[in-house]
Amino acid sequence: LSLMRVAIVVGICVDHDAISAAACHQADIIRKLPGVTGVDLFTTHLGRRAPCNTHVVANPWELVTNEEFRACDAIVVHWGIYTPLFDALWLVDHTSHHVAVHFHNVTPIALVDEGSRPVIEMSLRQLQAVHALPIELWTFSEFNRRTLLDQGVAEDRIRFVPFPIEPPRILVPQRPDDVTGLLCVGRMVPAKGTSVLIDALALLINKGKHPYSLTLAGNRALSTDDYASGLVDRIHHLGLDDHVSIVQPTDDELWQLYETSHIVVSPSLHEGLCVPIIEGYLAGCHAVGTTEGNLPFVVQAPDPVVAPNDPVALAKAIESVRARLSKSSRTWDNNVKRLADQFSSKATAVALCEALGLPNAARG
Repeated sequence: LSLMRVAIVVGICVDHDAISAAACHQADIIRKLPGVTGVDLFTTHLGRRAPCNTHVVANPWELVTNEEFRACDAIVVHWGIYTPLFDALWLVDHTSHHVAVHFHNVTPIALVDEGSRPVIEMSLRQLQAVHALPIELWTFSEFNRRTLLDQGVAEDRIRFVPFPIEPPRILVPQRPDDVTGLLCVGRMVPAKGTSVLIDALALLINKGKHPYSLTLAGNRALSTDDYASGLVDRIHHLGLDDHVSIVQPTDDELWQLYETSHIVVSPSLHEGLCVPIIEGYLAGCHAVGTTEGNLPFVVQAPDPVVAPNDPVALAKAIESVRARLSKSSRTWDNNVKRLADQFSSKATAVALCEALGLPNAARG
């Protein structure tokens, strides 16, 4: 039995951040695999607990000269935006290390505000390394796979490796009968399209046919201040203060929100996966998304997707889903069950064993 120590590299590791969560969940799965002797996570900023040894390093040189990093046999870099640690891949001996980049995609430059454009430009330049270095690309969505193909990455270099998306406990839906609860989870940035959802909610409220509430849940620290403030102003201007709540929940509080919501809405203009849609399905919610990014692949029929930036279409889609709601939880049809199975701990363990060349005891 060959033994392996694995290094996981992520730009930042903080709460309420999708890439951070994926890296930590992956570390937890890998450390339990047969043949793995240890897992070390390396980051420039640590703001959450990780299920393995953690190391804070400031730059690529500090990373590659770290004794614990040098002792690792495999390196997995989680990448979705510029991080100086990614450049350590130019300094790694690729003949003696199994190196993979877990690709989370990056927001297109056209969808970010002026102040964020320099970091997106740096990100796109940094990603060019995948063409020059012998790196395996891991992805967890069809949209991300197609993005890599469009960038000229050969198909045989791309491997599907999910990360686990599972509730921490048995969920108990507590959905009220009198108000339809809408939930939108994510950063408050232009690319998420949250302002379109606010306008759609105003249309629904003004029609007066059915009461709605909307909860916006996300990490304010990872949001764009001007955009977030603009959302608050827009909510007040439209007279929606009594209908909208903006919260920054803990992990457990977020699952409670899923339990009390009816429809998870993603009005996003770009999604590499959209974890909240999957989490919503796990909690028995319905979903509404747009035709952008991975949303058409993750929103399961008959739940609808609509064109982005269209509050009228979004309001109609929400109405159509509300008309199908029942007092009970959503029945897991085959599409939803397949989606849940694809991102289960077991499926993740199997994929990681195959990707790292480990004994595939996870199939048992």
